[in-house]
Amino acid sequence: MSSAAAGATAASRAHASVNDTVRVACVGLRGRGNDNIKGWEAQPNVEIVALVDVDQSILDTRLKEVESKTGKRPKGYTDVRKMLEDKSIDAFSIATPNHWHALMTIWGCQAGKDVYCEKPRLTISSRRSR
Repeated sequence: MSSAAAGATAASRAHASVNDTVRVACVGLRGRGNDNIKGWEAQPNVEIVALVDVDQSILDTRLKEVESKTGKRPKGYTDVRKMLEDKSIDAFSIATPNHWHALMTIWGCQAGKDVYCEKPRLTISSRRSR
């Protein structure tokens, strides 16, 4: 990158507006979901505004962790459908058991949200495939 381009990029970041901030929610907060939280926290112009988990105790733990790291407490939900009603949320990531992925992705698209969902990995050995 040229020094002029680097300067322009730095200047545009310094003048980023609130409208340039992506407001995200994380659904499913254990293993991979906690990784998603850390990934979103590391991104510039991303604010974690909501966390969703059916287990109230893990939800409370993650809410405290995000608040202590970012200084802002996200909204907490135990029902993803309630989170989807929030028009201020731009996008969400799904880290739930696989059988929820398709339905939550469809609901998210219907609600006008961007959705990040990893598909499960399938590995078949060469011996088994014969």
